[in-house]
Amino acid sequence: MIYLMEVGPDGRRLRQVELTEGGVAYRSTPEDWPFNPPWVDRYDPVWVPFVIGQEEFEAQWTRAVHDPSRWD
Repeated sequence: MIYLMEVGPDGRRLRQVELTEGGVAYRSTPEDWPFNPPWVDRYDPVWVPFVIGQEEFEAQWTRAVHDPSRWD
């Protein structure tokens, strides 16, 4: 699986897209997660190779489906 995350200034996820091996994309928001601690230091250079553009994220977000049962 590949996870694409939009991260806020405090390092918490704002939106997430989960890309499965089968080609299905699932989207989720903080309302779907039981907790949402700061996940990433946005200024840590180790993350630079993994950064994608807003356009690419939005394209994946748009095609993804929301299935709340995945996070129950």
